[in-house]
Amino acid sequence: MNDRAWKDEIVLALDLYRSSGNRVLETWRPEVIALAAFLNRLRVADPEFPNGPIRTPGSVKAKMANLRALDPNTPSNGWGITLQLIGIFL
Repeated sequence: MNDRAWKDEIVLALDLYRSSGNRVLETWRPEVIALAAFLNRLRVADPEFPNGPIRTPGSVKAKMANLRALDPNTPSNGWGITLQLIGIFL
C-alpha cells in the first residue's frame, strides 16, 4: 500500500477521534463500523494493495487509542516519557 493510502487512513481516524471529543469510541459505535467499512472499500480500490489487511472496527478503535496516546492535550499517561526514551535510545 502506498504512503498516500496510509495517510488517508490516519487522517480519517484522526477526524473521527477529533469529532468524538478526543475520545476512543467503542467498536459497536456506528461511526467506527462505518469508518472500517469505508477503509476496506478504499483498499479494494488500491491497485497496489488488492489483498491488503482488512480494517475492522477493532483496528479503527486501536488507531484512535494510538492517536489519544500521542495527543498532547490528554492527561499524562506515561507516553511522554516513553517517547523521550525512544528518542534517546533509537
